[in-house]
Amino acid sequence: MLDFHTHILPGMDDGARDADEARLMLDRLAGQGVDKICLSPHYLYYKWPLQAFLVSYEKKLGKIVGHAEKRGITLIDSAEVYLTGDLLNIEGIEKLCVRGTNLMLSEFPGDDRIGYRIGIIEKLIINRDIKPVIAHIDRSRAIMRDGGLLDQLLDMGCLTQVNLPSLDEGFLGSGFIKKRAVLRLFEKGKVHFIGTDCHGMRFRPPEYLKYADLLDRHFGDGFFKGFNERAEGFIGPDSRT
Repeated sequence: MLDFHTHILPGMDDGARDADEARLMLDRLAGQGVDKICLSPHYLYYKWPLQAFLVSYEKKLGKIVGHAEKRGITLIDSAEVYLTGDLLNIEGIEKLCVRGTNLMLSEFPGDDRIGYRIGIIEKLIINRDIKPVIAHIDRSRAIMRDGGLLDQLLDMGCLTQVNLPSLDEGFLGSGFIKKRAVLRLFEKGKVHFIGTDCHGMRFRPPEYLKYADLLDRHFGDGFFKGFNERAEGFIGPDSRT
């Protein structure tokens, strides 16, 4: 099973505080049957020069890669990239794509200047041959309220990711999320990846298996297996370990 969105790399962002917590997060996911994990720390252009981010990434990765191997987990290099026009001027931004692919987990910030964000996505697709995966669409009021916006993004060639905790109805980030609205996205085939978006053992912990079971209960046995196989098909065999 693949967890496409995590903040496990220690000390990179607001995720795992240190290597010990990161190892515990890996243990929790391994215990639930997850064996492929995308490491997707936040990339904020105004905080990190790209090369400094990549150097830190490698250093922090070295603290957990051995533990992942022991637990039978394949770690896949990635990043959660804040969508801003400055990305278009950064040489080598493609290095933040999911390893071995042109997929970039892209954070669609806020609900303002939607046209501006779409313009950035268009330029990434056309000028950089990057295929954005819009992160946690379930947390975007603009996307959840306007099916036409989501369809526009899909028609442009974007893929989407949903945070599994949104299958628990309640308040998440930008507002009240209704579980049935998130399930409807799965039903219509508008979700391509899922992720825990885990940040620690206490705050947004890595809970996965119960949601895989929930999807099977709702859509029928085998739904999640098929969904997961399609998601892994986008990734391919090239990964870190």
